[in-house]
Amino acid sequence: MPEIKHSNGNRWLTTLSLRDKNPLKVIKHLKKHNIEARFLWKPMHLQPLCKGAIVYENGMSEQLFRTGICLPSGTQLSKKDVKYICRIVNDI
Repeated sequence: MPEIKHSNGNRWLTTLSLRDKNPLKVIKHLKKHNIEARFLWKPMHLQPLCKGAIVYENGMSEQLFRTGICLPSGTQLSKKDVKYICRIVNDI
């Protein structure tokens, strides 16, 4: 991602929104290559704790939850790790 001038992102969370792929199949494929991935966080208004709470939403959070995955992130990843993950994702 492009960065704002005079700043560095912290790479805290890397996510993908998949258009034509089943997120579960992608997660399973990544797991075969020892790459941990998971679904995006479930929207708060869909969690039991928030059942009945007032919600202002437009469906975007549900769409992202259905189509999105989280990839390994953080400062502990080497450039080699990132390239490997990118290669496996591109192979899908």
